[in-house]
This record gives sequence, C-alpha cells and structure tokens, in this order.
Amino acid sequence: MSHVNKARVPDTAVWVQTIIAALFTLLAFVVIPSITSGSSIEAETKIYDVLQAAVTVIWCISIVILFVDILIILRRFQAQFQARRIAHPAVFWACSIIGGLASLVGVIATLSGSWTPLISNSAGSITVLGATITYGTWFWWIGGITLASLAVAALLYLAGRMSGNGAEPLPAGAGRHGAAGTDG
Repeated sequence: MSHVNKARVPDTAVWVQTIIAALFTLLAFVVIPSITSGSSIEAETKIYDVLQAAVTVIWCISIVILFVDILIILRRFQAQFQARRIAHPAVFWACSIIGGLASLVGVIATLSGSWTPLISNSAGSITVLGATITYGTWFWWIGGITLASLAVAALLYLAGRMSGNGAEPLPAGAGRHGAAGTDG
C-alpha cells in the first residue's frame, strides 16, 4: 500500500481508502437502514450521529497528542528552539495544559451527552474530578467505536512497521536526493 506514483502520491492507499469509505457508506446509509425495523430516517440519523460523535472523540484524543508533542519537541530540541525563540517556553506549556484539558472536556461532553433523543444515555452516571459522566447506549456506542478505531489504527501502524523495507524515512525538509534543503 505504500507504492507511490510519478507524482509521489500513494495511489494504492488512496484507492483502498476510497473503496473502504464507499463500502462503509453503502452499508451504513443504504443497507442497514433498509433492513432495520422502524423508520429508515431514524436509523440513518442514529448512525450519522454516532459516527460523528466517535470521530469527535478520536479528534479530541489526537489533539491531546499534538499538545504533548509540543512539550516533547521543546525538551528534545532545546538548542533549535532557543535559536528561533518564537515564544517563551511557559507559553507553550500553558497552551498545552489548557488545550489538553479542553480536549478532555470535549471527550467527556461527547461521551456523556447524546446528540439525539433517539439514543438513550440514561443508564447511570459516575463523577470523575467533579465532572458527571452519564452512560448508557450512547456512551457505549461512542466509546466502543472509538476504542475499536484506536485498536485498528495501532494494529495498522504495527503491521506497517513490520512490513516495511527497513529503509529509514527522509528527514523533514530533505529533498528527493536526501540533501536537506535541496530538491534535485
């Protein structure tokens, strides 16, 4: 899947993703609503809302990782950071802490509150650090899809690492011939 064409586009991966997305869309918005009892519009709404909420949770988790990366970069590349000195390190720390907490609030809010009255989230609640998290059908669907997606991502990452040809990737900013800052 890592094949690239003359324009350096991973064409095989693009086609695989397109086929998977088309099959997933066909299944979620045509096949499942047509075989479920009740209103097909309600089924489509449930599927859409659940998938959007799961993507929101995954997005919030990925944003936390970006904020953590900022702190890792500050620590690992201190000399380069000091040479450019865009802002004081405290600014990056403050932004990372505030951004990470805001993303955590996004995860809790998305898991706790159903986006549609068609899906219940009233089986119970727990309180963590003062935040009340309700759970029920909505919570389990969103949490389950999120965990499954993260597990698939980790497995695909590991499969890619194990099937790689052992060649190290070019460093950021390196051109086609490997010389940094040149492109040919």
